[in-house]
Amino acid sequence: MDFGSGTWDGGPIGIPYNTVGSGVSKVSVSFYYPDESDPGPYPIPANPLIEYGSDHHILIVDSSTCMLYELYDASHTGGTWQAGSGAIWSLNSNALRPDTWTSADAAGLPILPGLLKYDEVAGNQLTHALRFTVPRARHAYTAPASHCGQYSDPGLPVYGMRVRLKAGFDLSPYTGDARVILLALKRYGLIFADQGSAWYVTGTSDPRWEGALDQLQAHKVYGRDFEVLRLGPVTGC
Repeated sequence: MDFGSGTWDGGPIGIPYNTVGSGVSKVSVSFYYPDESDPGPYPIPANPLIEYGSDHHILIVDSSTCMLYELYDASHTGGTWQAGSGAIWSLNSNALRPDTWTSADAAGLPILPGLLKYDEVAGNQLTHALRFTVPRARHAYTAPASHCGQYSDPGLPVYGMRVRLKAGFDLSPYTGDARVILLALKRYGLIFADQGSAWYVTGTSDPRWEGALDQLQAHKVYGRDFEVLRLGPVTGC
């Protein structure tokens, strides 16, 4: 589980997100992947929460417009914002990225909808798939992803691949929040969203995760406990 209740290597574990309203001014962002980025502007608050570590994601929900703004590798220098890539999503739409486009996530998916958030778990309202990473992705994708990985090996997974915890997986050792998470993995599963450490499931940083993480550490879940769901058409690049 790539989220936590404390810190790792000097920073919080997980991806935070920001909620803003109409009072936050939008600013320009320059991209080093501009051809596959939405130009914006982006409503970045004065002191945004930024993912600690190497990817430096900024996720922003504008509650006044139901729009989601996401940036990858964001930084602020010399009074201006820079990022690797950026994507803007309407939360009232199921529209996908253009074919072959990335987003702030390598697969071309929105990040925030796939994050594991504590309030959903505590309210027993975890009703969506979660995002996860593996080290390498094939040079192809399947919906809802829109972007290809880097490798030609046909044995590698494609972005957008969905896996689900097997129906027969024994949940008897788990209670409370840990059980809610695993029930969701049986029903909604995981979507391959980015290259990274093997089988890392991303969530927000929250001190209330400690009990669930203790159980999942004591009673581990392995890759072999999942099954791949039937894929739709696979698009090569």
